[in-house]
Amino acid sequence: QGLVIGCDTFSFAGRHQMLGINEKTFFDKPSFAIRGGCFMPYKDEFRVIQEYVFSLLDATGFDVGAAHTELIVNESGLHLVEINARLVGAKIPRLMSLALHRSVVSDLIDLHLGRYAFADNATAEVAVTRWITADRSGVLAQVHTPELKDKSVAHVEILKHAGDPVHQPMENADRLGYVMTCSSSRAVAESAAEAFVSDTRLVYA
Repeated sequence: QGLVIGCDTFSFAGRHQMLGINEKTFFDKPSFAIRGGCFMPYKDEFRVIQEYVFSLLDATGFDVGAAHTELIVNESGLHLVEINARLVGAKIPRLMSLALHRSVVSDLIDLHLGRYAFADNATAEVAVTRWITADRSGVLAQVHTPELKDKSVAHVEILKHAGDPVHQPMENADRLGYVMTCSSSRAVAESAAEAFVSDTRLVYA
């Protein structure tokens, strides 16, 4: 039990950089689906987590490339779930790129070409994602998303189409689409994402 976080790092010649931490939010049990996340660029307040992750990378001999390390954080400390020797999956690289104001995919290419510069997070912001899901089983006819009036809303993508069967979210494949928001304030980014999902209307066939 505890808070599930993903720690995303780049390593080159044995030197590591913590890009940031993605705090995951889940739907209520018994669902296994992730409702969204909040990517926070690295700051000194994450130093203890950074030191632990770097020690794991050193212990496994990981010295070049992207790594995605997942941890559970609770009152008894930090607990390793897994170390993935790759860039994080799903849509999270896009979320990270929004927060960092640069493409992490381009950065990873540069890293493997030996020309990556370890950048700071001075201008970085917080980026939040929330997934759109069905409230019942059925066949999707339309998805009506709200007008993009909030400047915090940075990206929207609908993944399901008319005629697709949909269900309440039990696993990640049940998600219909997502919104990503970005702001210097976590509260603002989360509020904008939650409002967008709340105002999205589904029409069933």
